[in-house]
Amino acid sequence: MNLVRKRGRVALFGGLPKHDPMTELDSNRIHYDEISVLGTFSYHPDIHAAALDLLDRRLIRAETIITATYPLSEAEAAFQAALNATELKVVLIPEGD
Repeated sequence: MNLVRKRGRVALFGGLPKHDPMTELDSNRIHYDEISVLGTFSYHPDIHAAALDLLDRRLIRAETIITATYPLSEAEAAFQAALNATELKVVLIPEGD
């Protein structure tokens, strides 16, 4: 919310735990800056295909958002790092690769 411009849009994609689904938003900022807040669940499969194509053609550099790689044997630690938000994007690498 702090980064959106006046008359901008914020899409809430990540879910919250079912036992604590509430969050706080600055309603004055939403009102006076005319910010649109919308919930989203998933992208259409065509969007995923387009994203993979951009990655394949190296038009998007994945290394700019991948903050950690873990061997598959350390999957639990990788998921924990992602859950704790100590890493932005985590990639699991099969052993031997």
